[in-house]
Amino acid sequence: MAGAPSEGVALADVLAKPHAYAIGPLAGLRGELFVWDGTPFHSRIVDGTAQVRVEPGVRAAFLLASHVRQWRDFAVPADVNDLAELTAWLPRLLEKNRLGDDRLYALRLFGVAKTARLHVVDLAPGTPLDPDSLAAAGRPLELKEAPVQLLGFLAPPGQSTCPIASPPLHLHLRTLLGDVVGHVDDLTLAPGATLELAWN
Repeated sequence: MAGAPSEGVALADVLAKPHAYAIGPLAGLRGELFVWDGTPFHSRIVDGTAQVRVEPGVRAAFLLASHVRQWRDFAVPADVNDLAELTAWLPRLLEKNRLGDDRLYALRLFGVAKTARLHVVDLAPGTPLDPDSLAAAGRPLELKEAPVQLLGFLAPPGQSTCPIASPPLHLHLRTLLGDVVGHVDDLTLAPGATLELAWN
């Protein structure tokens, strides 16, 4: 994890190395970032609508980032359908495959979102940063039956993937059409999804 909401992180520093993967909110908490193998997608609220662009020169409030050359595939079990089940299954997957749980894991997920509830953060300039204002700043997005790719980071037990919240799993989603990018608040997957763990 790099940076903090007050200082920001230059995305160009992350993109300087190949195979960059990163997620986080944009500087000023005015959008969401999704970097997939060096391609930087970001979503901002413009005139009340979330718009997706590709732009390497942005800054992030904070970043979860990794540079990954190899991934290992795992089938998502049929009984792992939603975000809570995914969050509970991942530590069991690490244990089963004798992988340590003492570091941050990057992961990719491919499948169809039967439903997805997302947000794009859009904190008004000058707004105090507290839990209430942060919750109110999330502009909601809803998806149904959409092919998606998800990028996430799983923190070790007892740690968080976010300095302004406390989830162990931080996920961002991009539709394969590229028209939606956002932070995942809830998710229901269709059967047949595939997970990939970073395998450097």
